[in-house]
Amino acid sequence: FLFIYNIHFEVLYSMILNSYILYKLNTTHGRMERADYMMDVIEDLSNEYLATKCVPANIVGGGDGPQNGFGLRKLPEKKEKVCKCCSGTNHPEGKVRRSRTVCVRCGAGVHAECLVKHVCK
Repeated sequence: FLFIYNIHFEVLYSMILNSYILYKLNTTHGRMERADYMMDVIEDLSNEYLATKCVPANIVGGGDGPQNGFGLRKLPEKKEKVCKCCSGTNHPEGKVRRSRTVCVRCGAGVHAECLVKHVCK
């Protein structure tokens, strides 16, 4: 499984690199750095994907409503919290899943895809 996973990302990286080369050749002014270009492409692709999953691109959710102040905040580098929505008793196999994002209101670990199920306590 890991082998296929790595191949997938290598192919994706090659496609983005090739598109950057074409971008660089066809742009005469205001060129972006490669890292910035890659981040923009990945962000656009993920926004497209999230739109098909009915998840807002700017991820302003939280389960309680906008009047209560909600959303997700990314944790600092390499920090993780256990997701309250899909871990332990909420997971079919009882597995613990960790998230790098937390609810801004209650500080509980929550994945972006679990946000619609999350209710602050």
